[in-house]
Amino acid sequence: RVVMEVYVPLHSVGEQVPHMDYLLKISKDEGKCDLLITMGTSLTVGPVNQIPNSIPPSTPRLLINMEQVCVDENRAMNLSAPLFFFDHPDNKTDIFIGGPIDDGVRLLADKVGWLDDLLTLAQ
Repeated sequence: RVVMEVYVPLHSVGEQVPHMDYLLKISKDEGKCDLLITMGTSLTVGPVNQIPNSIPPSTPRLLINMEQVCVDENRAMNLSAPLFFFDHPDNKTDIFIGGPIDDGVRLLADKVGWLDDLLTLAQ
């Protein structure tokens, strides 16, 4: 079940994303999130980059991206960006799937048994 869905239209690199009405619902839904999936972003532009920090710390966070982002504590603090702990020995919640988004979504769908459904929808 989808509790919170946020779609942000493409913006120029570094361009501030406006505070849109759908971002306001994040604060009321953040505690209900069972899994946060973030795809194709540098997480450097606010206010959207605050979403990964707004969910409970025990909630799994999956990043599907060409590269890991927000893994450097100093960089994350300077950007007010989330901090992921992909390689930390105590990490139990942050997962990274590297590569093109399409490939990552296919892999995720395969792992949870939804690949046939995804391929059917994609036709």
